[in-house]
Amino acid sequence: MTKTNNIAKSAAVSGTATPKGTVTIGDKTANVDDNGKWSILVENLRVGANPLTAVQNFNGAKVDEKPVTVTIVEGGTLVGIDQGPVGLQRGESEQVPMVVQNNEARSDVDGTVTVTAPENTTFTRQSTVQGSIRAVGSDEWSASDSVPLENGRVSTDGKTATFDVDWAGARPAGQQYRFLLDVTADEDAAAGAGQMDFVFSGDSSKGDFRAAGKTTTDLEVAQRDLTAEVDSIDHASGSAVLKGTATPNATIVVGDQSATANSDGEWTLEVTGLESGPNSLLVEHKIGEDTVDSKPITVTINSTAIVGQDGTPATLKRAETTKVETQFKTQGDVSRPDATVTFTAPEGTTFAEGQDTIQGAYKKPGEDWTNRSTTLTGGDLSMDGKTYTFTFKPTSSTWTLPDASLLRWSIDVETPANIADGSTSMTTKLVGTAVEGAFDTTSTTETTIESAETELEAEVESVDNEALTAKLVGTATKGSTVSVGTQSVDVTNDDGSWELTVSGLQYGENTLRVVQTIDGREVDDKRVTVQVDGVNRDFVVTTPENESEHKGEMVTFSGDGRAGEEVRVHVTNFASTDVTTKVGDNGRWSVQRWIGDGTYVIDVTQQNAANEITGERRGLVLNKPVDEAPVNKPFEVTSPESGEERRGEMVTWTGTGNAGDTVTFTPKGATQSAWSTVVNNKGDWKVDRWAGTGSYDIDVVMTNAADERTGGPVNILLNQDVNLDFAVTSPENNSDHKGELVTFEGNGNANEQVTLTVTNFESTPISTRVDRTGHWKIQKFLGTGAYTIDIVQTNVSTGAITGEERGMQFNQPSDEAPVNKPFEVTSPESGEEHRGEMVTWTGTGNAGDTVTFTPKGATQSAWSTVVNNKGDWKVDRWAGTGSYDIDVVMTNAADERTGGPVNILLNQNVDLPFALTSPENGADLRGQLVTFEGDGNANEEVTITVTNFESTPISTRVDTKGHWKLEKFLGTGAYTIDITQKNRTTGAITGELKGLQFNQPAN
Repeated sequence: MTKTNNIAKSAAVSGTATPKGTVTIGDKTANVDDNGKWSILVENLRVGANPLTAVQNFNGAKVDEKPVTVTIVEGGTLVGIDQGPVGLQRGESEQVPMVVQNNEARSDVDGTVTVTAPENTTFTRQSTVQGSIRAVGSDEWSASDSVPLENGRVSTDGKTATFDVDWAGARPAGQQYRFLLDVTADEDAAAGAGQMDFVFSGDSSKGDFRAAGKTTTDLEVAQRDLTAEVDSIDHASGSAVLKGTATPNATIVVGDQSATANSDGEWTLEVTGLESGPNSLLVEHKIGEDTVDSKPITVTINSTAIVGQDGTPATLKRAETTKVETQFKTQGDVSRPDATVTFTAPEGTTFAEGQDTIQGAYKKPGEDWTNRSTTLTGGDLSMDGKTYTFTFKPTSSTWTLPDASLLRWSIDVETPANIADGSTSMTTKLVGTAVEGAFDTTSTTETTIESAETELEAEVESVDNEALTAKLVGTATKGSTVSVGTQSVDVTNDDGSWELTVSGLQYGENTLRVVQTIDGREVDDKRVTVQVDGVNRDFVVTTPENESEHKGEMVTFSGDGRAGEEVRVHVTNFASTDVTTKVGDNGRWSVQRWIGDGTYVIDVTQQNAANEITGERRGLVLNKPVDEAPVNKPFEVTSPESGEERRGEMVTWTGTGNAGDTVTFTPKGATQSAWSTVVNNKGDWKVDRWAGTGSYDIDVVMTNAADERTGGPVNILLNQDVNLDFAVTSPENNSDHKGELVTFEGNGNANEQVTLTVTNFESTPISTRVDRTGHWKIQKFLGTGAYTIDIVQTNVSTGAITGEERGMQFNQPSDEAPVNKPFEVTSPESGEEHRGEMVTWTGTGNAGDTVTFTPKGATQSAWSTVVNNKGDWKVDRWAGTGSYDIDVVMTNAADERTGGPVNILLNQNVDLPFALTSPENGADLRGQLVTFEGDGNANEEVTITVTNFESTPISTRVDTKGHWKLEKFLGTGAYTIDITQKNRTTGAITGELKGLQFNQPAN
C-alpha cells in the first residue's frame, strides 16, 4: 500500500511483477511496465479494514497473487479537538485556541485552515500564527516554529480567517497542535454563548485529511436600564399585562409573579389577583439573585362600571301576564359592553315563553328615556321557566353611556291562578365587561301578588227530605269554586253569589264543611248544619216474590214503610223464630232470613211504637211444592264467562244441571273459600258471590245426593293478570316534543315497575306500575332541548331488569335541510267538544317558526310550540269544561307573522228553546221516582215547583249542550207543577211551563 486517502476512502497500491504482464485488484487492472513495476488506485473503500488481493496474470494465465489490507479511518487521522468555553469582552481582543491532533505518523503536510468567528465578533489580521505542540495526554504546551499557520488573510467583514500550511518535516503520531487566534467582540454584542468553527484540510504522506472542530465562547451580559408600563387590563378577571425592557435574560419580578426578558431585553408579565380600585405594584429587575433596578407602577381595576338599582315595584295579577322592570346605573363612562343578563322569576311564577329578544331603554343624566340601542338577544328560557338568560352586546363601535346613566329592561312574568298571597321579588344579574371596566351586579324588583278574595258566606236555603238533598246559598270570590266534598259550583256572578244543591245527605243532623278554592288553592271554609227528617212510605214487600224458590239460602226480605217502625217476618206453617228490623229514615227496610229446603208460609207486618199494626203482607209462600216433574239439563256455567274482569263487585253465577243436584265452586287460591248452590226443579241454578280485586281460578262441579260427580269440572278464570312483551308504544323514538307534556306508554309484565330516566343531564326519574292488563303509562314534560332517555322494567320482588328500551332520542338536532310547509291547523277542528280532557293540537308550518295559541277568554293563558325540522308541529294542552275561542298564528325569529291567524272554537255552549221533553203532561206516575228532562239555554237554572201543596222546589243547571234533567219522587196524590228557567246573572225568567198536571183523578 503506497498511500491511503481517508477522506476520499481510496488507496494507492503498487509493487513488482513480471514485465509485460498484468495485475488485477477487484475490478481494477494495471499493466506491468518493462521494469516490472505497477500501481493501482483502489476506490470506494469502507471505514475500517479492507482485505484486498492482487492477482498477477501473464499471457492470459494466472501466475500468483498477494494479499494486502487497507485501513480507512473515519475523518482521517488528523482530527479537530473541541475547546472552550473562552470568555470574551465587548470591544476587546481575546486569543481563542484552535487545536488539532495527529493520530498517525506522517510527513509533507500541505493544506489550508479556514476559521469562522463567533457571532457578533471579528478576527484581527494575523499573517503568521506560530503553533504549540504537546503529546496527547500532556498538560504542557511547547512553542514551535515547525508548525506555523502562514499567509493569514481575513474576509472583508472580518468573520472568516484563512491560513496556508506547509510542514515539510515528519510528524509523529500522538501529537496535538494549538494555534491562538485574535477575536474581538462587538461593542453591542448580545450576551450569551457562541463558537469559533475551523476546518483544517489538505494532503500528506498518509493521504488527504480534513480536521474540523470548534472552540466555544461566552459573552457576559451587559446591564440595561429597566422600563415598565401597563399594556392591557382585564377588569373582569382582576389582571393586567405589563411590558418593558431590561437586561437580556434578566428576571422581572412583581410580588410572587415573574417573567424573563428575551435576548433583545424585551419582557411581558401578566399580573393576576388584582383588587378593585388602584393597585400599587413594584416591578423589580433581577440579574441572578441581585436586584439591580426597580420601578413603581399603578394598575386600576374597575369592577363596578355598572351597578344594580331597584326596579319599579310591580303587582302580579293571578292567571295573567305582567311586565316587570329591572334597572341598572353606570359608574363612570361605559363603552361597548359585552355582558350576560339573567332574570330570575319571583317565587311561584314563571317567565312567558318566546321572549327571544327584549328591547330596553337608556336614560342619560338630564334627558328622557330613549328606547333603542339596548336590545337583549339570544333569549334562553330554562326548562322550569324560572330563569331567562340573554346577551347584551351593542353592535355599534361608538356605543357609550356617560356617568350616572340608567339602563332598564322589562320582561313578561306569568302568574298562576292558584298562587298564594304575598310579596316576593324578581332578581336580574348583569355580568360582563366594557372598555372602562367590568361589572357583576344584581338588580332587585319587588313584586306583590294581587289579592282579590271575598270571604265565604254559606247558609241552608231548603232541604228535600225525600231526595236527601239540601240547597245551600251564599257569596264568595268571583272565579272561585265553592265545594262540599266532591260536589262543587263555580262562582261566576259579579256579586259573588252562588248556590249549590248538595246530595247524598243522611237522615238526621248533617254537618257540612263548605270550602272556597281558587284554582285548587283552599282559601276559606264555613260549616253549616242540615237537618234531614225521615220519610213515611206506604207499606209494601218488594222481595222476595211470592211463590219463588229459595232452597237452602239466605234470603233478603225488603220493602217500603214508615220511618222508625218495626217490621216482623213470621213463619206461620211451623214453629220458627221471628226476625225483625226497623224501617230506615228513607222509608226503606231490609232483613235477611235463612230459608231451608221446605215450604214456608210467611206473614210480614209493620207496627208502630204502640204495637199497632200499620202495614201487612200475609200468606207469602216460598218453596211451594211443584206439580211438574223435575227437569235435568246438561251441566253448564252460563255466566260469568271465563276471562272476564269482575274486580270488587258482586258476581251472579248462573247455569243449568240436574234438578236437586249440588253445584260446588272451589277456588284454587289458598285463602279463597268454596261455596255451593242447588239446581232448582226446572234444571236451573243461580248464586251471587262477591269477587275481590285479585285473580280467581275456580273449578265448578255438580254432584248428586250420593256425592257422585254428575257434571264438570268447568274451569272459570276471573281477573287474570296479563304479561305482555316489554315495549314502548308511544311516543316514537327520534320524534320532536318541544315544550310538551308527553305521554310515554307501552306494554309489560303486570305489576312490575317501569322507570323513565333522562341520561344526558340531571333529571328526577319517574316510575309507575304495569297494570293487570299488561299496560303502563308515564307523563313527562319535555323542554325544547335534546333528551336521551332510558325506560327500564324491573321485577319489584327481585330487582331484576325484565325489559328495557335505552338511548331513546327526542328533540335531536337534525342534519336534514329544514322543510317549510303551508301553515295549517290539522287538529282539533273548530266546533269540537273537548271538555275536561287533554287536547292534541297538530299542524304544519315553516321549520323553526313559533306557533302561538291565544285564547280570547280573560282568564285563559296563551301557549306556544315550535315547528320541527320537517315542517310539522304538535302540542298537548288541557281543556277545561268552559268554552274556548282561540286564535292560532305563526311567527318567525324576528317576530314577524308568517301564518294565520286561524280561529278555533271549542266547547261552545248551545242554547235551545225551553221545553219539557219528558214526561208527558197529564201522565200518571204514582209512587215513582220520575225523571223530568228537557231543553234550554246553556248554564241557566231550571226549577221545578209543586204549586198545589207545600213541597221543596228542586233546581239544576242546563248543560253546555242545552239539555237539563231533574229527578223527583211523585207520591200517589195529584201534582200541579211549574217549571221555570232563569238567567243566573240577571235573575230574568227566560222560559216557563206553568200548571203541568200529574196523577190527576180520572174524569
